[in-house]
Amino acid sequence: MEGSMSPISRTIAASWPPVLVYLILVLSIFLGDRSLSAPEHDQDRFHYQVVRQFDANWPAMDITNYGTATGPGYHYVMASVSQVIGHDLVGLRLVSMIFGACLLVGVAGWCATMVSVRAAAFLTMPLAASIYVVGSGLYVHTDNFGWMLVVFLLGPLVFTLLRPVDYLATGFLALIAVSVRQIFIWTIGPVILAGVLSSPIARLLPERLRGSDLAANVSWKPLVTAVLCSVPAVVLLLVFIGTWGGLVPPRFQTLHASTSSLCAYGYGLAVVALYAPFFLLLVPAPGALLKANRGWVVLFVVIGAVLSLVGPSSADFAKGRHGGPVWMLVEHGPVIGDRSVVLAILSAFGAGALALLVSAAVRNGRGLPALVLLCAWVASTATQLVNTQTFQRYFDTPGLLLLCWLGALVLAGRDDSEQRTAVGPPLLAVVLSLLLFATVVNT
Repeated sequence: MEGSMSPISRTIAASWPPVLVYLILVLSIFLGDRSLSAPEHDQDRFHYQVVRQFDANWPAMDITNYGTATGPGYHYVMASVSQVIGHDLVGLRLVSMIFGACLLVGVAGWCATMVSVRAAAFLTMPLAASIYVVGSGLYVHTDNFGWMLVVFLLGPLVFTLLRPVDYLATGFLALIAVSVRQIFIWTIGPVILAGVLSSPIARLLPERLRGSDLAANVSWKPLVTAVLCSVPAVVLLLVFIGTWGGLVPPRFQTLHASTSSLCAYGYGLAVVALYAPFFLLLVPAPGALLKANRGWVVLFVVIGAVLSLVGPSSADFAKGRHGGPVWMLVEHGPVIGDRSVVLAILSAFGAGALALLVSAAVRNGRGLPALVLLCAWVASTATQLVNTQTFQRYFDTPGLLLLCWLGALVLAGRDDSEQRTAVGPPLLAVVLSLLLFATVVNT
């Protein structure tokens, strides 16, 4: 039955359950006179004010020193929407809900190219229940719109073999993504890597890693096209830097760009560690896989621990290391030399879990797309090294997306994908929903 479904039908069938969960969570808060304080604060103090400013001066916009640390793209889109529906906050919040739904449609739709539609829906459920996805959908907020662009950019790189002309679309999406959040310059990393893996360079990789993903007629055209199509995004970032005199508008440079966050990779892996157990349940024959790849797993565990120790990693409100479950755990754990033992343990486990999931994808003949996906997470996390604020909202969505799509690669083509995804990801979605409502009640 599924084999006869069109791509659009598969996308709809896979995405409506997580979208329904997302809408139930969003509307229950929206209509229940409740709020999420952090995204509401960002909306009221920053994003909505800039939308109103751009709306008042539309179609012109002054980006020299406006009231948000992100790029102006989202605010200009919302100001353009205001020209049609007015700048009533309720209407704009409804538009934000739509962006969150589109994000989930993209995630589930690409999963459905690898696994059954029900398995794709199960894999996407944790994102639908994420406090950060729900929070961005509730308010005028940049995150869901930006990650929606990333999903539609990254999906073809991971789940299909691109023709050179297809890189034109990825380059355009990278340009728009950078206009929304300048740190999304990281998207050119997986774009260029996908070009590399479609070039003769890929023949240098071990045959076990290449699997069946390497086309027989590889050429240099995809790589050349990928590099050229990434140039506009780089140019736009340079324009922003030249205009602002830094990575963010002047008024935010002491808040977001005053120091670096050397624990970013350790923290990002710790966030992955919170969710990884629910996705490790997807791995077929995990014992045999661990035995066959124990060297790689041990190496990743060591790297994860080291990455958590390269910079201060204790909870510190003044230095932007606070908020979210990871910092709460760190706050109540031992600290040695301003380095958190809890963060080191979580980071090591997160790295080991990723090694096991990537190994499972390689075993399933999906090594190259797993590399592209891992590159996207590594590149995304790298941008947080220059952000003073190490908040979980910057790491949560990329971590969940990484695990969700790795799960699809691990189970690609398997008849039991539905059974294997029916416990772990939905259970995580329930846990996240409960945490969401606990946060709302305590707000």
